[in-house]
Amino acid sequence: MASERIVRSGTAELFARIDGEDGPWVVLLNSLAADPSMWEPQVAALAAHYRVVRFDTRGHGRSSAPPPPYSIDALADDLFAVLAACNAAPAHVVGLSLGGVVAAAAALREPNAFASLAICDSRVAMPAEFRQGIDDRNRLVREQGMEAVVDLFIERWFTPAAPAAVREPVKGMIRGTSVAGFTGCSEALKHAAVLERLPEIRLPALFLVGTEDAAVPEPVMRDQQRRIANSRYAAIPRAGHLSNLEQPAAFNDALLAFLRSAA
Repeated sequence: MASERIVRSGTAELFARIDGEDGPWVVLLNSLAADPSMWEPQVAALAAHYRVVRFDTRGHGRSSAPPPPYSIDALADDLFAVLAACNAAPAHVVGLSLGGVVAAAAALREPNAFASLAICDSRVAMPAEFRQGIDDRNRLVREQGMEAVVDLFIERWFTPAAPAAVREPVKGMIRGTSVAGFTGCSEALKHAAVLERLPEIRLPALFLVGTEDAAVPEPVMRDQQRRIANSRYAAIPRAGHLSNLEQPAAFNDALLAFLRSAA
């Protein structure tokens, strides 16, 4: 049985959904320009053992889009608001791309709110060329709307072998993201400064990546993983940036094995 609710966080109203009726809490945090449906291939497997919370990032899906600027701290505040509204702490938090950066920043602030941390296909610090790319995409979106970046992201996020049945719903998610939400969250990513603080994290942690992720290659994920003592690493073959969608069975196996060990 699923339930839905609206959670207020500052000036934002966040749309949240809970699946599963028993067990520890798992919170799933979305990629930039996505919505909670990106986690559909994981929900049934997780909800058999956990209570699963998904929510739209501010400016995405059915959540409201307060005027930017946004920050990683503000996005972490949204996560804490959802945890409080659902009485879900301590929770296992799983974040992909933007969601992984938010998860790491939140775990650094309030480690007692979490049981474990899974960072998937995420870059927790932005080198200069990535910051420039964010500026260029934001300029394009402000001028032409989200349609201007649909093909760019699809090509970057998936391998050529990804079927249309996987790609097409993601195109809809990108188109459904507000310009304010996209540009605000992109700016938050641009200024993320989590990398050097990763060694402070003492939670059970998993770093999971698609072996063909063009946005966050394996060496980047390996470097991040080595900064957290006793953390785990898992690579998903034949998967790009949205590894949970392109190879859901392998992703689910790796994530569930980690969650069982973290318990």
